[in-house]
Amino acid sequence: MRHLLLMGLLACGADDTEPPAGPDAASALGECDPGGPRPGWLVSHFTIAPIDDGVSEGFDLDDGADGCGVDDFVSPDGTSGIDNAFGTLLPALALTEAAAIEPLINASIKAGNLLVTFELDDLDDPWEDACVTLDVGRGDGVPMLGTDGEVLWGQTLDRAGPADFSTDASVVDGITETDLQLTLPIEIFGLQLDFEMHDGAIRLEQQADGTVTGVLAGGIDVAYILQVAREENVDPDLAGILEVLLAGAADLAPDESGDCTQVSMALSFETIPVFFFD
Repeated sequence: MRHLLLMGLLACGADDTEPPAGPDAASALGECDPGGPRPGWLVSHFTIAPIDDGVSEGFDLDDGADGCGVDDFVSPDGTSGIDNAFGTLLPALALTEAAAIEPLINASIKAGNLLVTFELDDLDDPWEDACVTLDVGRGDGVPMLGTDGEVLWGQTLDRAGPADFSTDASVVDGITETDLQLTLPIEIFGLQLDFEMHDGAIRLEQQADGTVTGVLAGGIDVAYILQVAREENVDPDLAGILEVLLAGAADLAPDESGDCTQVSMALSFETIPVFFFD
């Protein structure tokens, strides 16, 4: 998994000399002044990242490991080793009840059941900032929708509680990229589910119009997916189809016998700017 130390040094204009360690390191690098703005965004749309001729959004989640023999992909910018095995299942799942998963996820956003929020604290410069804090949390309540049925820009939300995930990060060319641990509470097939993304990563790319686009990815437990598929509200044929598909797609977290227990998944997202009640 990539880390942001090198990116942070580059953004601060580091030279060939070794940066100082200890409490003076941040001040020596500069651009670490606290107290900057704290912009926020709400995810307005999720897309399960597809595979297009071997190209996929996502990350190298297993640092180039074998992945139980499952092929990796290349990102749109040419980065190799991208893990998104779930994307290979989309054509087959499109013929099943699982085709409704993505629309149901986005319906959950509009209903207020899946309000994923991002905040960048101490953001002095949206394009180059060596020291920010990324908070990934959840909003509370039902968002306001426009006449087009989409979530309205610029509304004010309550936070559901403290951030689910928080980490120091940096902004380089408007992009923030870091490791991520996140659980997505999703209501599909009439079930309240918690999809935990293990050992994941996230990339946020700030746009000139004030929105943020990006991708988040991680490993999903195969056993949990099959447990959901076996629920009584779900098409009974889906569990059998998924069991076959996932047996060949699982590519992360091998157990003692070498069998992978997770399948990599990448979700592209769009956001709108929002504010929060303090």
